[in-house]
Amino acid sequence: MNKQHDILDESNISEVIQKALDFDPIAVGENLSDNLDEQAHLALGLLGLNAEHKKKLMLETNDTPFGCLIDDWLKVVKSLGFKIVVTLPIPETKDNFYVLWRQDGLLISCDSYSFDKNEPSSINRANMYFNCIADHFPNHCSGCLSQKKLADQKVYLCSIDAREAIRHNLSQLEKEVRFLPQWIEQPFIWLLHYKDTKQSYDYEAINQTRIKMLPESIQKAITPQ
Repeated sequence: MNKQHDILDESNISEVIQKALDFDPIAVGENLSDNLDEQAHLALGLLGLNAEHKKKLMLETNDTPFGCLIDDWLKVVKSLGFKIVVTLPIPETKDNFYVLWRQDGLLISCDSYSFDKNEPSSINRANMYFNCIADHFPNHCSGCLSQKKLADQKVYLCSIDAREAIRHNLSQLEKEVRFLPQWIEQPFIWLLHYKDTKQSYDYEAINQTRIKMLPESIQKAITPQ
């Protein structure tokens, strides 16, 4: 590990990363000045500094920085046990739409994007979906409490942004929840890529088409009767 970051040791690395992810430059700017213009300048400067700080943390912990190249992002995600189960070229682009799956019931949908055909594509959008059992709604997730229960335990239907710090976020989730390999209820899932929404579209129809592209075992896992 880089010597200039001695602060990053096994005892506090998660805390350091979480603080960087939670950092709010606007709130800090407001605390430092009563002048609105100064607040804006401070917030912008702090935003840039924290972005660089987060990027260094991600690279030093083999995690995914914001704006990560798609090939680098996929490499990290595969190292976490995910397998690509759908690869769909996005029409008239060099980009792809992917669906990835992990055997403990984690589904990721994502697409890549390139601003320049001569430049490599970066991760554009990535969301991870799951059912889990926990004592409370998982931190940093979106979703809801299922109306169904499993062995009288509450089940949460969740999603989380999977672009930045996926290794860290997954590690934190694994400490507080138990993932369900067989979902009891499907959360809201988005299996569309950016080209799908450039014109009039039927979300449900596209979603169902993409679900049918998944291996049968995964279809059964995410579409409970």
